[in-house]
Formats: sequence, structure tokens, C-alpha cells
Amino acid sequence: LQLVDGKYCWRIDLDIFANTASDIPAFPSVEQVSAFVRPTLFIAGGNSYHIKSEYTKTIQALFPTSKITTLPDTGHWLHVENPPSFIKIVEDFLN
Repeated sequence: LQLVDGKYCWRIDLDIFANTASDIPAFPSVEQVSAFVRPTLFIAGGNSYHIKSEYTKTIQALFPTSKITTLPDTGHWLHVENPPSFIKIVEDFLN
């Protein structure tokens, strides 16, 4: 997310995505990686299936200082479906 001409814009590094896309479905077990202990924010769309309640235990094990926030009435593309609320959640977290 970048601020360009007073507007937030998404910038995707397509080269990195093309070289690592096959790794996206893979997810390490908790035993394979060290926990990331810095503050981390997960934002879930209320209508999305990507952050399920049964994932909470694993998320907390890997990101012990994480916060999970749900944006109601949005799907996986919550940043597009409700940009003002998404930006507010991110700004509040960063502040």
C-alpha cells in the first residue's frame, strides 16, 4: 500500500509473485518456524473463509502478539469493498 498523489494504491511485485506463487498454498507447521513476536495485524473479511476460527490457535502460536480484526460485510477483497474502514483499521494499528 503506497500513498500516491494523495490516494492509497496497491503495488504488487509481479516478479516476486511469479517466482513464489507455488509456495502460497504451502504453510509450515508451527514446529518448523520460529514465532514472529512483533505486533502483527490480521484483517479478515466477515464473509471470507480465509481466516477461519479454527486457525486462531495456529495464528497465535506463530504470531503471539497478533491482533485479528474482522471487517463485517466484506469478503476476501475487503480493502476494495470497504476502503475507508480498511484504511482506518490499518492506520489505528500503525499508530
